[in-house]
Formats: sequence, C-alpha cells, structure tokens
Amino acid sequence: MKKIILAELRKSWRGKRVLVAFAAFLCFFSVVYVNCLQKGKAYEDDLIMQLHYQNAIVSTRCGDLMYTLQNTPVEKENPGQREEAYGWCNVTDNVSSWTYLRQAPEYFDWHNTNAYAIGRAETLLALMDRGYYHDELKGYGITKKTLETDRAYYRYFEAQDIPPYTTPYEPNLLNFILQMFQHDTMLLLIVVVSLLMADQICHDYDSDTYKAIYSQPISRKKLIIAKVSAAAAVILLTLPAALAVFSVVPLSAYGMGSSAYPYIVHTYDVVSWTWLLQRILPFSLLVILFYMTVAALLASWQKTISNTMLCIGSLLILIYFLIRIFGYSIPLFSWIPFFYIYPMEIAAHDFTLDLLPCTILCMAGSLVFFLLHIFIIEKRDLEGGVRS
Repeated sequence: MKKIILAELRKSWRGKRVLVAFAAFLCFFSVVYVNCLQKGKAYEDDLIMQLHYQNAIVSTRCGDLMYTLQNTPVEKENPGQREEAYGWCNVTDNVSSWTYLRQAPEYFDWHNTNAYAIGRAETLLALMDRGYYHDELKGYGITKKTLETDRAYYRYFEAQDIPPYTTPYEPNLLNFILQMFQHDTMLLLIVVVSLLMADQICHDYDSDTYKAIYSQPISRKKLIIAKVSAAAAVILLTLPAALAVFSVVPLSAYGMGSSAYPYIVHTYDVVSWTWLLQRILPFSLLVILFYMTVAALLASWQKTISNTMLCIGSLLILIYFLIRIFGYSIPLFSWIPFFYIYPMEIAAHDFTLDLLPCTILCMAGSLVFFLLHIFIIEKRDLEGGVRS
C-alpha cells in the first residue's frame, strides 16, 4: 500500500498538480486577505455611524433631563431625578469621546478609548439597574447582556495589557488564520479543496488511463485508497506550505497579533484566540476531509472535473440557501455533516449540537462516503457499468 501511495504522489508531482494546489491556496489566501480589509473598512464605517446615532439619542436624552432638572426647584425634585440626568450626561460624555477618538487616529490612545467604552457600558448598566433606562437604545441591539459582554471584553484588554486591533478583521497573522474558517471564506475553502480532489481523481479519466490502471493485478480497493490518500496528502500538505509563504504579507503589514486576544462568541462569552483555534482548527480540517471524500466519490462517478464541480456547487448552493432561509431551526440539519459549512458557529456554541457529537458525525460521514466510493469502484466495469 505504501508503494502505491508513493507512486500516486510521484505522479501528482510529475503532473504538476502539487504546484497547482499550491497556487490555488495562494489565490485563496489572497482572497481572504482582501476580504479582511474590506470587512474591516465596512466595520469601521458602521461602528462610527452607530456611535453617531447613539450619541444623538443619549445627548438628546441628557439635554431633556437637564432642562427639566434646571427648571425644577430643588424641593420639588423627584427622587433620583438628578441622578438620572447626570447618569445620561455621563453616557453622553463617554459615547462622544469614544466616537471622537475612533475618528481621530492622530489622537488615538487605546487605554483612553477602552476607558470610554467601559464607562459607557457601566453607566448604562447602572441606569438599567436603577430603572432609568427605557430601551432608548434597543434599536441598536443594546441589552443588559450585550453591555455586560462589552464591559468584560474591554476590561480584558486592560487586564492582559493587549492593545485592541483596529477592527475585528485586522489581517495580522494570527487573526488572519482564524478568518480563514469564517463563513464565506470557509465556503470558498471547501470549493477549493473539492476542486483539487476532483482534479486528482479525474486525471486518470481525462487521460483515458483508468482502464489500464484498474486492470492491474492490484485490488481496486487498494488503488482507490492509495489514490484518495495521496490526493488528500497533497491538499493537506500544500495548504500549510502555501500559508507559510503567504504569511509574509500579513506579518509585514500588521504583525503577528496576540494568541491571548479576546473574541466574543455567540453565547456572549469572551474567549481567547488560543481557545477558539484549538476548537475550530481540528473541526474545520474534519469538515474539509468530509467534503474531500464527497468530492472524490462524485469525481469517480462523473469522471470529469466540470461535472463534479457542478454537483459540488449545486450541493453547496442548496445548503447555503437552506441555512439562510431556515437557519438551524430544523433539528435534522444539525445531524447532517453537509450543513457543517460554518465551523466557527459550532466551535463557538452557536449550534444545536455540541462540538463533540458534530465531530463524531463528521468522521462517520467521511468514513461512509469513503467506503461507498470503494464499493462503487469495485462494482464498476471498465466501461462505467456494474460488474456482475
């Protein structure tokens, strides 16, 4: 078996498919990098706009309360009236100062910016606790839970003495690695590895050498195991190799980043980069492996790259729109590995099932499709029919 796998690897090298895989991953990383820059710019613009809207609301609230307070004799003030007015004015000061520093890079100081962000969260929480907050900022997704998360998030920077990134999408090396497994970029990665697997499997059919190969005095089972294993090895080895080469770009532009950097997951918990990567990387590789086994099966069935990718593309489009329309409200989706195209959500607890059962299902799915592939190859005659 080892000799057959090595022979397949040598064939991939001679056919320059290793270089093709390497180039494909470099293109993928370039897309991820540009995507990070675009998302970062959109995030910054949206944050500034949100802060301006919030500032308008809280400053109006502050002005109304102070006007009422100034025109109310001290002996006629309601209990807490002065505290409420001063509290909203404190929120206004924090929001306006935070907004100003975000817009003025020449005066930006992350310690001060954090202090204003923490002050905003703490003051709004205090107003909520005292009954002085009446959902004035509810339209901006601000709730007690989000404010508590914001406070914990910005306090984390102070405790760890870590300067915040310019945006959550800043493509420093460590953050760039994590962004590879986010939503649309993960979907693109699945397409890339499926294409590379299809190319490896379909080569024998394109060159019309499959009859000679499967007529050798070697079991078809061993041949297909060697072929799929070699193809998977090429993909899984060129991926980190291409990343090592491309890492020069994010390193030179934005630096390494911090392994202790905090991220807010969907359960509103604050977790570190290390915690998140330890969960998302192994599971993402399993999802990639699952789709590689599916692509290998479809490639042996369709025999051409174009037809194989048409099947894969149609499948992914269907899954994408089902998730967009229904989310994961249909329990059955959680039990089908095809729907694990967003591993970040599963790793961050924003999923019906926990990570462990999803991991087991993904491994089981890969094994099922791999065994089905072997079964089909063993039953097929050299003309594409079924052997008796």
